[in-house]
Amino acid sequence: MLRLRSVLPVVSLVLAACGNSPATTAGHAAPSSTPGEASTLTPAPGATGQPELPPGRPALPPDLADFPVPPDATPRPLPTGSALVGRWAIEPGSGAYRFLRDALPAAGYSITWLGPGDSVAIIRFEDRAGGAWQIDIHGDLESAVLELGPEHP
Repeated sequence: MLRLRSVLPVVSLVLAACGNSPATTAGHAAPSSTPGEASTLTPAPGATGQPELPPGRPALPPDLADFPVPPDATPRPLPTGSALVGRWAIEPGSGAYRFLRDALPAAGYSITWLGPGDSVAIIRFEDRAGGAWQIDIHGDLESAVLELGPEHP
């Protein structure tokens, strides 16, 4: 029978090797401060080994490094537990769909399906490595959101 004392050092080593120490749990930055100083965020390495960006300004996967973001788009936080890799607020009627329809091929992405619409629009495309991605644009007269993630039904 294993004793807790003999297992704890191994578990601690495994968690540290995986980057799951309290300072980097889930790859998020951890607050660090010294007495008398304001708390700051210390960047923790993300999946790419680069520091994570603040919430709402995700580092896109390398295959989407030059993804064309509409000029009026404002980065938004990603929903917890979501497969999304990017999310932006856009002005309703701003032409984001037309912009992406034209800009994706110009940036070297291959559009595989277009689904224009009024309150919902979808663009499916492939990156240069063959990865399947989907852009969902949805909203109303007051606000609209552009979401980028893996292709889904």
